Amino acid sequence: MDALTPPELAAQNIFAPELLECPHAFYKQLREHAPVVQNLQTGIFQISSYELIVQALRDTEHFSNDVADELRGGNQLPPEVLEVAMQGYPPADTLLTADPPAHTRYRKLVNKAFTPARVNALEGEIERIAFELIDAFIGDGEPQLARLPLSHMIGRFDPLQRDVHAGGVGMF
Repeated sequence: MDALTPPELAAQNIFAPELLECPHAFYKQLREHAPVVQNLQTGIFQISSYELIVQALRDTEHFSNDVADELRGGNQLPPEVLEVAMQGYPPADTLLTADPPAHTRYRKLVNKAFTPARVNALEGEIERIAFELIDAFIGDGEPQLARLPLSHMIGRFDPLQRDVHAGGVGMF
């Protein structure tokens, strides 16, 4: 990626597939030239300095995780897409997109599944699945490792079944 000025960094489409595929050069430029920048397309503030990120995460009065509308396309979705979306499940906050007090409530629920004792009890099973995932990765070049702990903890599906993940590629 060629060097960009802060205004050019702010104009980048942060959801463009080519940027999402390998964002490292973009992130490096943000850290070096624009540690805080508001994206012109989404209005989302991008903070790339560790110290500033920590400050923002601790200041929930002035900073928000509620980016759900932006991730869903905001109010700029075509009417036909909105019509189809209205027929599905209503949008809901998640642990990643909620602010306190909803975030606190979600976190308390999730923490119960990730206690040290629970994770230790699953170590052998997680190791077995990890080796299977690595073997699959060597064969097809598509890693699925990031899905391992969460998928196993919730016990809802086998992370090796690709059809279950087909709609969620890149989600984890």
